Amino acid sequence: MRVEVLLFAGAKLAFGEAVLDVSLPDGATADSLLQQLSAVNPVFERIAAVTQMAVNEEYVPKAHLLYDGDTVAIIPPVSGGSDRPISVADAGRDHSSRDRAHRRNRDVKGGVRGYHEDDAEGKLMVPMAQLLQDDRVIDDLVAYIRSLDPQ
Repeated sequence: MRVEVLLFAGAKLAFGEAVLDVSLPDGATADSLLQQLSAVNPVFERIAAVTQMAVNEEYVPKAHLLYDGDTVAIIPPVSGGSDRPISVADAGRDHSSRDRAHRRNRDVKGGVRGYHEDDAEGKLMVPMAQLLQDDRVIDDLVAYIRSLDPQ
């Protein structure tokens, strides 16, 4: 059977296109589609673990059976709320920015950000993520920034 796969956010970045035409065996589930796509693109594997799926415009569990001609949307979690990248100084100001710094660092280390040619902002995060080796280092950096005089 064949299904049309619509990719959004990080899934679209991982594959470099918005729509895939995928061949699956009869009896395939939404989860087996994710497994097949992960086998083709290892970067996608981390995205697949946290994604939501819709089949023919209805959210479905990963155990949902797929049928020939289905349209499957892969909808990874998306963060937002700001058009500007987080700065180190922002991370020191409030918890939501600090938490966003942690998330972005994990996304880069997990291969979700920074490794696709169209992810210019993510590519800029890669060198910093290599320096910030774990959450404790980020917390230490945030504490240092908070100790600075804002003048």
